[in-house]
Amino acid sequence: MLWPSLLKVFAAWPDLLTINPAWFVVMFLAEIASFACAWALQRLALRTGKWFAIATAQISGTRSAGSCPAARRPAPRSSTDCSSGSGLDPTTIGTGLTATTFISSATLFALPVLALPAIVFGAPAPRGLVQSAWLGAALFVLAIAVGGVLLSADRPLRWVGQR
Repeated sequence: MLWPSLLKVFAAWPDLLTINPAWFVVMFLAEIASFACAWALQRLALRTGKWFAIATAQISGTRSAGSCPAARRPAPRSSTDCSSGSGLDPTTIGTGLTATTFISSATLFALPVLALPAIVFGAPAPRGLVQSAWLGAALFVLAIAVGGVLLSADRPLRWVGQR
């Protein structure tokens, strides 16, 4: 199963030469920003200022999950071990990692839901990648605005918690 996938990847190698090299810099910076945001979220959930502990725990957890995909997923255990080795409370680690995993998954699964009203009410699907990019940018700004409100105000969270 692995070999056919590798062959497809290597067969697509010449296509990389058609990409403007500036986009590789953009992709690299976006990946760094992605890691930094994940670490900041975990720092917030774990109530710690230890960037190094959070980063190494997340990287080791991601690495251990990728090394044995067919086996039981060891990533949470590895992340917990690394975080507790840095002096963090195991209960805080468990609840913090659960919360950040839930937030990340919920955000990922909510993005298509945001497009459903447009589809249901008859808005035509965007034509071309440029229109899709503008739609994605608008949804990104909306997600940032909602996240900013939820991070800065307790009232919306209390309302949701009472339901």
